[in-house]
Amino acid sequence: MLLERIRECEYAVGSRLPSERELSGRYGVSRMTARQALMDLIDRGYAIAEKGKGTFVQDPRINNDLNNLQGFSYMVKSSRGLEATSRVLEAKETEADSVIAARLKITIGTRIHSIRRVRIVDGFPVAVEQSYTPAMLLPDLLQYDFAVRSLFGTIREVYHIRLTHSWQEIGIVYSDSHTAMLLEVPKNEALFLFKSITFTDGDIPVEYCEGYVRSDKCHFTTIAQNVEF
Repeated sequence: MLLERIRECEYAVGSRLPSERELSGRYGVSRMTARQALMDLIDRGYAIAEKGKGTFVQDPRINNDLNNLQGFSYMVKSSRGLEATSRVLEAKETEADSVIAARLKITIGTRIHSIRRVRIVDGFPVAVEQSYTPAMLLPDLLQYDFAVRSLFGTIREVYHIRLTHSWQEIGIVYSDSHTAMLLEVPKNEALFLFKSITFTDGDIPVEYCEGYVRSDKCHFTTIAQNVEF
């Protein structure tokens, strides 16, 4: 009942939810049942408890801050306080085709690493990501287990490469049957298509990524700054 009212915007983001006692009296349930209902909302990311103040509605979606170059795992931790894991679908060395070569500023046929993962948060698949990196820049990258490791963290900590900036593009696409299966959504579900190129010093591309992201689980934010003309 509470979740339906949140989804119908009866309780807006930031508003205080009824207390256990109020819920018990309003719906004729025990306080234990009311407490469990509030805990379920907190566990699912729809609410947050503030000691001494009450329980408040929060946006359940993960905030993907486009101004941040820390990577998916850090973003999930900072946004929701949760740990992100991955299911590696494929990790191989291959050759760059014309599209990947252009993105990474390398010649066609150059050896690259290709890593495809389902990103999982709180037991739910949130995104399917395909990452490409130059093999020469990151030798032996595929020896690491990216089911548990952060790709950006590995690039920084193992290869001592400083990530300085990125190009990013966001669009809307509709899931085909395979992507829908991986993300556990219906076919033709609206998804974010997120593309990015991450650079190191000297404007050298170190990773090109394409990701299909569930729009009910994530949203994107950025900060716009005034430009004087």
